[in-house]
Amino acid sequence: MEKAEDKFTMVYRYLGNTGLKVSLISFGTMLVDYTEETEQTWIDCAKLAFEAGVNYFDSAEMYGMGKGDQLLGRAIRENGWRREDLVISVKMFFGVTPNTLGLSRKKIIESTLKSLKNMGLDYCDLVFAHRWEMGTPLEETCKAFNWLINKGYATYWATSAWPADIIMEAIKICD
Repeated sequence: MEKAEDKFTMVYRYLGNTGLKVSLISFGTMLVDYTEETEQTWIDCAKLAFEAGVNYFDSAEMYGMGKGDQLLGRAIRENGWRREDLVISVKMFFGVTPNTLGLSRKKIIESTLKSLKNMGLDYCDLVFAHRWEMGTPLEETCKAFNWLINKGYATYWATSAWPADIIMEAIKICD
């Protein structure tokens, strides 16, 4: 039987100005419904994606309230994937109580550690601020992401849906 990798050649690109190569296509864990059937279908599709060269897998704390993270961890274990062959990203921002919503130091650190625990991993390659939040000082947000990197819980941090001027301000703070 012909394997997926025999039919496709995945394209990889450097992540920004880093040396990290990510597949042009990523595979995420957001499902409409987390049932035994949809989860198994996701596992099967993730295996095919990996065989086709996808190395970038994405999750977020809000996907199934942690079930997306658990599903990714399950796929890694069941398929026997080597951690060094994967680029794993997690995202945070959303929540339902005052300290589970936003980008405070508490939120960023606790959300990342919870996602890692749910996946059964020691670190992620990329941790995202899923949305911009005006309530938390930008310096606090930047320092929290830096803490994760310094402690070995993440390799890089990134933003999603942030205004360009805020990204530039964050770069200045980080420098």
